[in-house]
Amino acid sequence: MGISLILLLGCSALISGSETSFFSLSPKQLDKLKAEQDKRSAFILRLLGNPDHLLATILQINNCVNILIVLISSIIIGHIFPFLDTNPVMEFVVNSIIVTFILVLFGEIMPKIIATHIPVKFAKFMSRPLIFVAPLTKPFYWLMSKFTNRFSNIHGKSDVTLTDLEQAVEIATPSASEEKKILKGIVKLPTTDVCKIMRPRVDVVALDIEMSNEEVIKIATECGYSRLPVYKEDLDDIKGFLYIKDVLPFLLDNTSYNWKKHIREAYFVPESKKINDLLEEFRNKKMHLAVVVDEYGGTDGIVTLEDILEEIFGEILDEGDVEDLNEAKLTNNYKNLTNNKL
Repeated sequence: MGISLILLLGCSALISGSETSFFSLSPKQLDKLKAEQDKRSAFILRLLGNPDHLLATILQINNCVNILIVLISSIIIGHIFPFLDTNPVMEFVVNSIIVTFILVLFGEIMPKIIATHIPVKFAKFMSRPLIFVAPLTKPFYWLMSKFTNRFSNIHGKSDVTLTDLEQAVEIATPSASEEKKILKGIVKLPTTDVCKIMRPRVDVVALDIEMSNEEVIKIATECGYSRLPVYKEDLDDIKGFLYIKDVLPFLLDNTSYNWKKHIREAYFVPESKKINDLLEEFRNKKMHLAVVVDEYGGTDGIVTLEDILEEIFGEILDEGDVEDLNEAKLTNNYKNLTNNKL
């Protein structure tokens, strides 16, 4: 009996440790396993390919082993303390305390501590037994999956609403005020319209498509922005955006250069678009700014990637904040190139 109990405790320890080792493997460790030409590494990756089944297998084996440990421990304790047979309550209490202590210490805590320190070695050691046992647990896993899926469909999923998220953020600790501010900004993304964060029409600095090279240089120098909308006649007819970096070297070197051929296509968005959707579009299209239009198609303002980021992280030092610095740089570049030509 004693030998059986020791063997079962060893099995429980190995199974408990395998749960920790498999599910604590870092992406870097997994990449290393993929690069290894080793059967046990392949077993680990195959088992982790279906983590739900792996976890179900580990829990099923562990439960079976623990049940056997409880039964055998009760028999052994009964032989050691025969007087407990006359007192069922005391027998239950003693069995519970001793068995729980043994299981928790030797079957849970110690093996999981060891597995945390050597997850790869532990996982490799347990990969072979688990790869052979896993198919045997599939029928039970399939039945449980069907049951849980049906139960979920009947009762429905508990969706987390934006209100829930806002409340969760509000109860964050004061020491995490900066993190709280960022989280609140993220939570607001799906409910905030573009028109709330855009640069309004009256503050938009733009270029008339008929402007000369000197006028373009002057406006770019004065405003300090690196991207400017280009319009024809008025701001309701925006033709695109001009990236100053695309044309500045040519304009400084050649006053007759045609800067209009560098105009990039403008991207238009409605003022009611949510900024989380716009952020995703910016990411997919690899863009940084867009023209915001009203319900009649007129220009309402300009929105940039920076405007969205400021909604999340707060005020960011932008081109407008360093206007004097940019102006000085552009002016110096112009003067240097002019002096070199002279």
